[in-house]
Amino acid sequence: MSSQPAPPQQKTAPSADKPTNAWSLYSAPLDAVSVASLLTSVLMCGPLGFILGIIGLARTADDKRRGRWAAVAGIAISSLTMLVAIGYVMQAISAPSP
Repeated sequence: MSSQPAPPQQKTAPSADKPTNAWSLYSAPLDAVSVASLLTSVLMCGPLGFILGIIGLARTADDKRRGRWAAVAGIAISSLTMLVAIGYVMQAISAPSP
């Protein structure tokens, strides 16, 4: 009997290990911080929505939680809200007094 070396094991890509059916989308829980970011930014709480969005992006970086879309949308909406509020305040400050 001669011992032959075993062929090297091929490693598969991480995406190849995931199931491809439609229900695999719901296997990871939705991140509540990302959804809270979206809700607070829609309710015009700009700085809170922005901070929660940054935290939500960090929490959804791996594939253990879903909801990255909510964090990105929360950051975008709260950024626009804060820019509009800053512009309004700057216009009110620079308006000439009668």
